[in-house]
Amino acid sequence: MQIYASTVASGDVVRAKMGGFLKSKNGILGQEFAGVVTEVGKKVTRFNKHDRVFGIVATGAHAEYLTVSEEAAVTKIPASVSFREAVCFCIGANPTLYFLEKLGNIRPGHQILIIGASGSVGTFAVQYAKYIGAEVTGVCSTKNIELVKELGANHVIDYNQEDFRESKKI
Repeated sequence: MQIYASTVASGDVVRAKMGGFLKSKNGILGQEFAGVVTEVGKKVTRFNKHDRVFGIVATGAHAEYLTVSEEAAVTKIPASVSFREAVCFCIGANPTLYFLEKLGNIRPGHQILIIGASGSVGTFAVQYAKYIGAEVTGVCSTKNIELVKELGANHVIDYNQEDFRESKKI
């Protein structure tokens, strides 16, 4: 596929600081990508040539072209989403889905506490939990209270003012 957008994430910084110890075989960093499928293998059924896709790989997403398995963490980009917007979903959205859906088995009516509700994972977690129908309490700093409310949290705890472990909001 041809890459149209990628991010510089914490994993890239760590790899670079380690002097290339964890670089890919070709030395190209990058984990999150968005682009267009340019070729598909004979056995590929999930994607077609010209599909707009995004996802995560171990390394190599900063390249102009990238080859990924059909089974990799990659999916199609909705028509209304740009490449730059889609690539931003990777680091926040993927862990959110894994932790809330797979590990937490979150369902409508569940109560959920999201510590770090204004971070990259937290902002997706608040929105996803609300979408599912959970009652959400977000923990964040004073400056992010309005953001967390706008994202849909039912309750917000300012960790500068209150210890969430002793809060009556949860």
